[in-house]
Amino acid sequence: MIVEKGEFKELKQDGGGIFKAIHASSTLEYGPNEVKTGTPINLYIMTNGILGDVILGKKIYMSFESVKEATAIDGKLILDFIENGIDNQIVFRIKNSNELNKVYNSIRQYCNLGYKEIEINYPTENIESIIPQKSKRQEEKERLKQLKKDHAPYCPKCHSISIHYIEKRKRLSMGRTIVGGAVGSLVNPLGTAAGAMMGGLTSNKMKKGKVKCLNCGHTWKL
Repeated sequence: MIVEKGEFKELKQDGGGIFKAIHASSTLEYGPNEVKTGTPINLYIMTNGILGDVILGKKIYMSFESVKEATAIDGKLILDFIENGIDNQIVFRIKNSNELNKVYNSIRQYCNLGYKEIEINYPTENIESIIPQKSKRQEEKERLKQLKKDHAPYCPKCHSISIHYIEKRKRLSMGRTIVGGAVGSLVNPLGTAAGAMMGGLTSNKMKKGKVKCLNCGHTWKL
């Protein structure tokens, strides 16, 4: 795997030169003891094998025949290979997804491993958090649609139906309050009496009043 600089130079020339190679910038996550974990490595996929160039450092070479499996998962390129009759493994992290895709597919093609998609693992907690968010957004959308259909007054900011009418005319009782409960089917969510109170919000008697949301505090004119 580790080769001398002179041999590495010859391998680059025999493989067609680095300008014709498929390149990826990577860092070593697991590999030979001679190279520290986290070391930046330029990867080159050439016609004669896989070359890893540590700038001003060690040089890596693997023939395609030695590679037994190539896996790409979550930004990592994992190569299982045989060296001196012993099973071994090396892992590169490649941040650029396009570079990872090109390098990975090229290696599988040169090594006759067949096509295999890059694996992406989503943490379980992320999946569980994404699904409820989508469900809540959909529920709120349907709830708002039903409120409009029933002509039920609601806060334009937070869509709460817990609202308070601030009256300006003496003939109406001060501080009439409409408090909406949880909205379920909304077939007749607030009952006949509450519905009549809601209707009052749009009557001529209340045109000059204001309404305040008891949930978020937003105030607006009728």
